[in-house]
Amino acid sequence: IHNKELFVDNKFARKNGTIFGTIVHELMEAWVHVIAHQKEFKAKSKLQYLLKKREPKCVFEDKAIKELELLADSLASHSWKERIENSDQVFTEIPFGNANDYHGIIDLMLISNKSIQLVDWKTDVEPTEERYDDLKTHYAKQMTYYVDAVQELYPSYEVKGECVFLTK
Repeated sequence: IHNKELFVDNKFARKNGTIFGTIVHELMEAWVHVIAHQKEFKAKSKLQYLLKKREPKCVFEDKAIKELELLADSLASHSWKERIENSDQVFTEIPFGNANDYHGIIDLMLISNKSIQLVDWKTDVEPTEERYDDLKTHYAKQMTYYVDAVQELYPSYEVKGECVFLTK
């Protein structure tokens, strides 16, 4: 389902966008693991570690650093914190593949009672109106694949999926 036209030659794209997205996903994965174990997450120090790990190969613009810092600051009161803490089981970075030859990674899966919530963290720059519908369609198709596959594995559970945009 990857539509290269949505992601190539985009004048609104972020410099070093792939690495930026990887850092955000690593930060979110670490946050989920710490929160799931009822511990305090030191987001700023984890972010500094993730950034240093990539120097000098990748240097971000100040605007991108500020975006990452804002995300790190917001995690203490992030709307997903309570959902993670209250889940019976928490899984991150689940490899996915299906018969349609689509491969991806489910970023977060929360299981509680007879309910499963799938989450895909998104780091796109806020889309323009002209791109919004295309991105929405693209990501809806991706999430449908994830939900259908998990529903097949857990037929007695209610499975829902959501794309969560983390940055602007």
